[in-house]
Amino acid sequence: MPAVHTLPIREPFWRWLSRFPPDPIVDQDNGADRVAIIMDDRDDDVVRRVYANAITVLGPTWNHRFLRQHGGGWAEYNRLFFSSEFWGGIPEAFVLIYQRDTVLFRRVPDAAFQWDMIGAPCGAIGTQHWTMNGGLSLRRRAAMLDMLQIEDTTSEPEDRFFTRVLRHWGGRIPDLQTAAQFAAESGPCIMGRPVGVHGTDKHYMSDEQGWQLVNDALAEIA
Repeated sequence: MPAVHTLPIREPFWRWLSRFPPDPIVDQDNGADRVAIIMDDRDDDVVRRVYANAITVLGPTWNHRFLRQHGGGWAEYNRLFFSSEFWGGIPEAFVLIYQRDTVLFRRVPDAAFQWDMIGAPCGAIGTQHWTMNGGLSLRRRAAMLDMLQIEDTTSEPEDRFFTRVLRHWGGRIPDLQTAAQFAAESGPCIMGRPVGVHGTDKHYMSDEQGWQLVNDALAEIA
């Protein structure tokens, strides 16, 4: 019986997620130098499907981990990402961060690993101050540690902080078009066939755009 769409995920993206079983989450250590990490305080049907989606699409060339938050909301999330202990405790060189409101369509291309951080464009798009959204982002662990040593953290969201300081200190970050080709979030910045989408429960893009992304991905595996 197909899964019923009763969850706060928009219909196009639920069509994609419903293909993946909500099996109990089990961390996978495949001896890789890259890890995909989802962090949430819930272990529900959506999180399990999103986790299964990542394992299926990325495959065994990645390690996979679920980090369970214990309350605290965004303040706790930011505190963790601003912690050198957090980044220093990750043994892998590259970290794909994704969230409950994410779907993955394709494997991460080799070209993405040249960057210190790459994520879906958001914020002040159209200016030089746009942000790489951290909710679906690939990061070089060493670069995160370097930036925390160079500059004190602020009250701003962690993705805005890392985008800003990497840009200021000459970190390797992509231009807006390259970032948009990696991950999609906002309607004006959808380009090509991205790795995935962040914000599947929000109306950052139109239904037509969402269905186009999903149908393109489904056609590739037909």
